[in-house]
Amino acid sequence: MSDEHNLPLPPLPTMINDKGEDNNNVYNESKDSNEEQETKLATVKMLLESIGQTVTVAFPLRSPINELITHFAKELRMPENILQIIFKEKALDNQLTLSEIEVEPNTTVSMELHSKDPINEPLRPYKPRQDISMPDVITVRIDEGQSMSRDVVVEIERNNFRKPYLGGIRHRMTGKEFHHASAQTLPPQRPDKGIMRYCRDTQTIQSRHRVIQTTNEQSTQMSKPGYYVSNENDRLLTPHRYQTAEEKFEILNKKAIIIQKYFRRWLAKRDVNTLREAFQKRIQHELGEKQRQLDERQQRYQNDLDRRLHPRTKDDFDVLYAALEKWREEEIAKINATKQGAARKAALALLVDEETELLATIDRYKTEAQKYNKEVNIQRFLERVAQPKRWKYKDGSTTEME
Repeated sequence: MSDEHNLPLPPLPTMINDKGEDNNNVYNESKDSNEEQETKLATVKMLLESIGQTVTVAFPLRSPINELITHFAKELRMPENILQIIFKEKALDNQLTLSEIEVEPNTTVSMELHSKDPINEPLRPYKPRQDISMPDVITVRIDEGQSMSRDVVVEIERNNFRKPYLGGIRHRMTGKEFHHASAQTLPPQRPDKGIMRYCRDTQTIQSRHRVIQTTNEQSTQMSKPGYYVSNENDRLLTPHRYQTAEEKFEILNKKAIIIQKYFRRWLAKRDVNTLREAFQKRIQHELGEKQRQLDERQQRYQNDLDRRLHPRTKDDFDVLYAALEKWREEEIAKINATKQGAARKAALALLVDEETELLATIDRYKTEAQKYNKEVNIQRFLERVAQPKRWKYKDGSTTEME
C-alpha cells in the first residue's frame, strides 16, 4: 500500500482490560473531551467495486465523508463529483461522519467506492508501492500491569524522497567515505503574534540622509568679552503663509492632472506611430506583391518564348506541335467560312504548303536540340567520371582518391 493515502493525524490511545471490558477506574469514555473525541481514528477498508481492489486507510471519526472522497480522488486521479461511497448498501451523504453512522473508535469498517458513471468514468486501479509490504495501520497493545493493557492505533508514514547530500569526510587510511546525515525534524517556527513583520511601505520607502539636531540638545555659542563669533554665514528665515490640508490636496491634484495629461499625450502619440508604421508596412507589402507578380508573369512569358524559339526537350516540341495544330484548325475554319469552290481548294493547298514548311522548321529544331543534348550529356559524363573516388565510413567521414 502507498503511504500517500494515510491521513497524518495523531491516534488516541484507549484503555481496556484483558477481558475486553471497559474499566471505569482507568478510562471513562463518557468524560472524554471534544478534542480527544475528534482525534479518535477508525480503520476503513475501502473496496474498489469495479476492480475488486481493497485499500486500508485510517480516518478520524469526526471528519466528514467528503474528505475521504477527496483523498481517494487524489489517489485515483479522478474528479470528486464522480465518486460515491456505499455503506451497508446505502449511499452516504458527504457531510456525514463515521461517528454519526455508529462506527466505534479503533475498529475496522468496510465500505465500497463506486463511480456514478461507470461506463464513461470507470474506477482506475490503485497503484500501491511494490517495494514495501508493511501495512498502513497497525494496532500496538501496551501492557500496563495489574491485568491492564492499552491499544494504540499507529499510522505508518513513509516519506518517499531522496535525502540530500550534505558532504562528509573520507578516511585517509582506508578511503572509506562517511556522509553527514540529514534530519527529518523541521526547524522550529516562530509563533505568529498577529503583527505584520514585512510590508510594502517599509521595503519600498525612499530614504534620505540628513543630519537633524533636536532642540533639547542644541546649544548656541554667543559672543562675549574675549571671544568673537562671526555672523557672516547667518541667514534670516521668513516663514510663509500657513498651508491647510485642503490647499495641499488641491495643489497635488493639479500636479497629478498635469502628469496624466502628458502621459495620455504620450500614449496617443505612441498609438499613432504604431498605426503609421503598420500602414507603411502594409503599403510596402502590397507594392512588393504586385512587383513580384509582374516579375513572375514576365518570367513565364520569357520562358515560353524561349521554349518556342529554342526547344530542347520533348515537352517543348509538344508545345510547338499543339500550337501548330491549333493554328491549322483556325485557318481551316476561316477558309471554310469565307471561300467556296475553286478558291477554297486553292486556299487549302496553300495552307498545306505552309504547314509543311512549319513542320520542316520543327524538324530542324529537333536536329539542333539532339546535337545540343548530346554535347551536354557528353560533358556531364566527363565531369562524372572525372570526379574522385569516395569511400564513406560508419562514423560519417569520407576518403577521396583522385
